[in-house]
Amino acid sequence: MHLLSSKTRVAPLPKKLGSKRGSKPFTIPRAELCGALLLAKLVTTVIESMKLQLNAVTLWCDSQIVLCRLNKSPANLEVFVGNKVREINQLTAHYKWQYIHTKENPADLASRGVNESELMKSALWWHSPSTIQNTSDINSQSELVYTSEEEGLRDSVHANVSLQDCPIELLTRYRDFRKLQRVFAYAIRFINNSRAKDKAQRVLGSLTVAELRQATQNIIAQTQKEGFSDELKLLRRGRAKMLLPLAPFIDQHGMLRVGGRLRHARIPFGKKHQLLLPRSHVTKILIMSLHKEHLHVGPQALLSIVRQRYWTVRAKSVIRQVIKKCVQCFRIVQFMGELPAFRVNPSLPFSTTGVDYAGPFFIRQGVRRMAKVKAYVALFICMSTKAIHLELVSDLTSEAFLAALQRFVGRRGYPEQILSDNATNFRGAQSQLHELYLLFSSQQANDAINHFCTAREIQWSFIPPRSPNFGGIWEAGVKAAKSHLKIILRDASLKYEEMNTVLVQIEAVLNS
Repeated sequence: MHLLSSKTRVAPLPKKLGSKRGSKPFTIPRAELCGALLLAKLVTTVIESMKLQLNAVTLWCDSQIVLCRLNKSPANLEVFVGNKVREINQLTAHYKWQYIHTKENPADLASRGVNESELMKSALWWHSPSTIQNTSDINSQSELVYTSEEEGLRDSVHANVSLQDCPIELLTRYRDFRKLQRVFAYAIRFINNSRAKDKAQRVLGSLTVAELRQATQNIIAQTQKEGFSDELKLLRRGRAKMLLPLAPFIDQHGMLRVGGRLRHARIPFGKKHQLLLPRSHVTKILIMSLHKEHLHVGPQALLSIVRQRYWTVRAKSVIRQVIKKCVQCFRIVQFMGELPAFRVNPSLPFSTTGVDYAGPFFIRQGVRRMAKVKAYVALFICMSTKAIHLELVSDLTSEAFLAALQRFVGRRGYPEQILSDNATNFRGAQSQLHELYLLFSSQQANDAINHFCTAREIQWSFIPPRSPNFGGIWEAGVKAAKSHLKIILRDASLKYEEMNTVLVQIEAVLNS
């Protein structure tokens, strides 16, 4: 062996930390990688200039980190290292890389510096080390594990064994949390009974509450271990990253819990600091189990129930998914019908009007001995604008209703269509509603109303029988008017004029 060509470069000074945001210091492993790239370029240039046919080319490097990087895919490395490795692999695709000890590497003479007189007499520089004179004695280290650049800064490279926690298949096998809980409890009992030397210490029979609690604790612990593995490592070092707003901490059982300001509250520890749950299969089946056990409650109630013991990441989204997949809840969902045309298109006020009765209310009549008599409120509501008109009616007769209708028409104009409840809606109800049933089912009353409406080109329509939901708009108006009357009247009974005045004021408030 004899030296043909050599080349060296001055390595850049290490950058000071914080000199440039986002920049990494130029470390020794990076310098060794740049040296390997310089070797690849020099060898390629020398071989092309000699124009000789070579059987094999062997490249030597004293950095095990560089050799490990050359055996990895550039896509799995960081940008700087990956680009250098890709370029080296392109130049030395058919070459072989070997390891050489640092003390036997002649390139160190150029990089570390040597006197001229010593260089002239150096056999290592001109004729290579004696150990690589016979290539059959070389033991190449082909299986090297590259861990990180920080590990490469040590004097020796160690093979690190990566221990990964494999997810337990049992957690995803069942779709019922209570069944999973019992399976875990029986598994824990079997382990404890196997370890018990005395047969009297073995537990038999049905599962106890303590065993079920221990099984739940193990399930939650394993779920947290899979979902918050990085966060648990940071918390054990006294730091937190992703869950920092929740002030997480690890309790005495190694469980991840939510912090907060209820430390001194006299409530159970589990309610003060709930267990943290990731978005996982176990979390979904747990929420589904609570949803069924509490009689298929809604999203808000279910969220309150879950947060008594657990704090789920993005709990509202998980609860919506759980309720959406619940077959029983999906079956009872009723899709509302389309609104009629007069409810969604603008029109003149009271062109389409709904009519309903409210009451009875008691008013006073007479001068000296005032007696309490029943009175009713006829409510007329615009189906387009929801404007309300209130009329006081003395009794449930066709004459009284027609008088109220004439007063309404005189002040609001003739409507094109009037809608009202069907008479069968009041059948078999309370006595007050039974009086309304007698009014609307009376043939004489219907004839009088039809005669009045037909002469004025007013179309009178009834909603379908036994379907009060069709008249929800005037039922809501009755509720609003009654709420004001209850606050104002309480137990008092007014005169007819006073009651009428109050109704006009309520009408103004509702239409304001």
